[in-house]
Amino acid sequence: MTGRVALVTGGAGGIGEATVRRLAAQGAHVVIADLDAARGTLLARECGGLFVRTDVAVVRDNERAAAQAVAEYGRLDIVVLNAGIAGRCGLSDFTPQRYRATMGTNLDGVVYGIHAGQPAAPVDHPDVPLVRHDPQDSTV
Repeated sequence: MTGRVALVTGGAGGIGEATVRRLAAQGAHVVIADLDAARGTLLARECGGLFVRTDVAVVRDNERAAAQAVAEYGRLDIVVLNAGIAGRCGLSDFTPQRYRATMGTNLDGVVYGIHAGQPAAPVDHPDVPLVRHDPQDSTV
């Protein structure tokens, strides 16, 4: 991992924080993308990384996080799309707003993260599996 650049969404706590710590311990430059600025900033200082306040449910926030990784470190090798929230609505308390909030983070955040990270990822890096889609071909 030495010298590689990793972006971790939801990186300020839980599994994301553990991922950030492990990547940093293995020599990666880590970019923490999270809503929690206090925890994210502290963790970035501890790990020698960079914190970018990011709402993964917002396309532009994802694009900004990836762009800041490249601006700071010159590349982006790894994107860990870890951000997620527990469902905020069930059958008994369903509202469209609660549903969209959950899907915005758990589904849209992954799609937006792939969209943002893919252009910055190395094209011919032998150790980085990328899923690239050819619009002329229906297979991935």
